[in-house]
Amino acid sequence: MRIKANHLTILRIVLLPIPYFLIFQGIWQRISALVLIAILGFTDYFDGILARKYGTTALGKLLDPIADKIFVAVLFLPLVKLKILPLWLIWLIFLREFIVTELRRFTGEGTKVLSVTELAKIKTTLQMTGGGLILLTATFTSKLILECFLAIFFIIACILIVIRYLKYRILSKKLLIFLGFIIFAMLIRYLFDIRYTCLIYGLIILIITLASGLQYIIVSLPLCLQHGYYTLFSLLLSVTMPLAILAVLSYIPDCLNIILLILCIEFGVQGLDLLALHKGGIDLSWIKKYIILPIMLILFLIFLYWKANFVLALKYTVYSVAIIIVVYGILDIYFNRKLFNLEL
Repeated sequence: MRIKANHLTILRIVLLPIPYFLIFQGIWQRISALVLIAILGFTDYFDGILARKYGTTALGKLLDPIADKIFVAVLFLPLVKLKILPLWLIWLIFLREFIVTELRRFTGEGTKVLSVTELAKIKTTLQMTGGGLILLTATFTSKLILECFLAIFFIIACILIVIRYLKYRILSKKLLIFLGFIIFAMLIRYLFDIRYTCLIYGLIILIITLASGLQYIIVSLPLCLQHGYYTLFSLLLSVTMPLAILAVLSYIPDCLNIILLILCIEFGVQGLDLLALHKGGIDLSWIKKYIILPIMLILFLIFLYWKANFVLALKYTVYSVAIIIVVYGILDIYFNRKLFNLEL
């Protein structure tokens, strides 16, 4: 059977839980997680090659950005629980992801003004590379050990760049970005201690992420406002639920697995709802805004009154929302199952 881009994308999604759970174990398990994260990160590069070679499918267009966002969620959320990065930094990264996807609702599929920009491609590569690098930095306190690992990645990137150039006579921008970030990372680690090194890495990732989002907002916000200010209010409602769930992570860090599940499902249904809107399918996103969101608030107030404990009320609300969003996801897939070609 010929390996296609969709195979690698699905493989990346299926295998991501493994490094996620390994991150919280001992040092050797975390090293294994980092190796697997690096391998899965390279699959994103190779499935792009296969997609250009054999063509894309509607399923591939849906799954690829979802897989990238899940990859980032799996990589960055543990950094909050491990107290490597602050929650506000991660929250702003996901704010960009959710808002940009919602803004795409106001443009037709394939609209040039909202095509993937070069900065957005850099953003994705930087997030994947930077997240792994931050975890690597926090794992190895010795500068020498970290620089040895970075040297290995430097050599791998150089080899891949040479192979790519000899075969296609072009320089891969993703690999060049990866190489440049490794060089920059070595310099920063040489100058600062672990805490500030991780924070600087995180801030750079955040700045590039927000800058890439700003490009979309500048172009698409006027298109959104053409439908009236109520449309802007509706857009904010759409992103309130997942961002609110993420914001409570600092109060209930032991609910990280459930919060990650909610965010991953939200990435999936957000992409599917967008596809449904542009392909003439059944857009169920109104359920999240006008039913699930009010239910979430009501449940929190009920649990708060019942338990008289803010943290317990948050926990019960998060678990309830997880059940609701799973049901919503199943219904969304069922009603829009004919929208895309399930060609693997």
